[in-house]
Parts: sequence; C-alpha cells; structure tokens
Amino acid sequence: MNKRDKLETFRHPCMRRSTAIEELYIQTRTHWCLKNYDIITVGQACDMSLADLLSINNFGQATLEDLITAIQSNPLGTKTPSILSSCLERLRKDDWRQFDIISMRLRGMRLKRIGDNVGLSPDRIRQIICKFEAQLKEATYWVGSKGEKSEELQG
Repeated sequence: MNKRDKLETFRHPCMRRSTAIEELYIQTRTHWCLKNYDIITVGQACDMSLADLLSINNFGQATLEDLITAIQSNPLGTKTPSILSSCLERLRKDDWRQFDIISMRLRGMRLKRIGDNVGLSPDRIRQIICKFEAQLKEATYWVGSKGEKSEELQG
C-alpha cells in the first residue's frame, strides 16, 4: 500500500493521534459513521487506507472530505490573537453562556465535560463551537492586508 493511500498523510502536525474523534469539528454523519465502525481516535482513522474508510457504510466522498478537513486543521490555533480577542469580547457582551462554552474549549476542556457543566449535549456544544469558528473566519476575512481591523470588527 502506498503511503499516500493512508489518511495519515493529511494529518496536521499539531493534531495528536490520541485525539478522540468526538473532539473533532466534524459533521454528525461523519462522527456516527466512524463511531459505528469502532473508530474512536484520530490515530485509528489515520491507520486506515482511504479505500477502507470509503468502504464503511454511509461513508462517502463528502464524509471523507469532512474528516480530512478536520484533521488538517488546527482549530483556532492559526488565528491572530487580536481577531480572536475581538470576537470573544463581542460574544461575552452578547451571549455569556456561549462565551463560557468557547472559553472552556479554548482551555482544552473536552466536549462532554463542557456539556455536563452547562447542561447541553456534546453535539450541541460542537454546533456552538462551529458557529463561533465561522464568525471567526468571517472576521479574519475582513482584516486588511496591513493587519488593521476593518470597521466591521471595530463596531
């Protein structure tokens, strides 16, 4: 088997092999396909060939792309601190509960534990975090080429 046929070739260097699949920002379909096949860590998924992954029931090309995107990324790790701080500050003012959830996640707390603390399911926590990441990406888009905040971020 060629090394390129393994999912490992897509893994971000900061993504630990011991990371639980439930900690990834993946679609629910991807999560359940892997869980039903008893794949619980990134390392287990990375040890499989792409053909083996695609042979999993309900695991198609879109699901594979979702998984590859998740293991290639280093969530919230590549954003500039000023943009992250700006988005967090706006969230703190608008919705303190979501601010607490994001803060706990940034401190490295697992989704299940966050859910237990705030009374939500890990899937709902994942949705809130994904929504915040989308807002963060949008804010990153509006940063000028000189690193200055646009009017969108200042207001």
